[in-house]
Amino acid sequence: MDDNRDFKEKLNELRGEVERKVNRSVRTPADFEYLSEDIKAVSRLCVSPTTLKRVWGYMNDAGAFYRPGNFTLRALARYVGYREFEDFVERDHTASSQSAVFFGDMVESANLPKGTYVRVAWHPGRECVLHHLFDVHFEVVETRNSKLMKGDIVSCCFFVQNAPLYFNSIHREGVGSMSYIAGSSSGVRFEILGQKYDHPVNTGNKS
Repeated sequence: MDDNRDFKEKLNELRGEVERKVNRSVRTPADFEYLSEDIKAVSRLCVSPTTLKRVWGYMNDAGAFYRPGNFTLRALARYVGYREFEDFVERDHTASSQSAVFFGDMVESANLPKGTYVRVAWHPGRECVLHHLFDVHFEVVETRNSKLMKGDIVSCCFFVQNAPLYFNSIHREGVGSMSYIAGSSSGVRFEILGQKYDHPVNTGNKS
């Protein structure tokens, strides 16, 4: 990433992925305001509209050699499902690492109908079933070999096949709020089960 030309190419690719996710071309002040709010909602990281304008070249007050800071790059990468900007850059060179390459679909939690069940599995032999409550919030109804427990209320913004699943918050009775990453090294596989679920997994917990 020391080569400035290579960096600009990767940044351009990242901008394209961001626009694909936000489902609009980012060109106007209103677009940057909208994107800033959406990044905050998805990644829980705040990037100002002004910073986004610089990243997209809408503003040139920082000079022709402006390079976004690590925090901004991380926020944009997490917005499209990668943990770090470096993971996004290396996605084409690490096919053996499922957490760095996305194969298949992405589903935004807020777009799921209320009451939908989602089965999530990840290596080694971990599995859970989530029941969509509203927006990005789910209840864990079944779990196997996982740190998650039945009855936990969790929040996650989206599911991506073969990518880590970020639970931004986990609320458990008698325990303070915490966060958790499922499939941090191997990614997860998810399946939308619909609004009926009658095939419970064998439960268990992983310390």
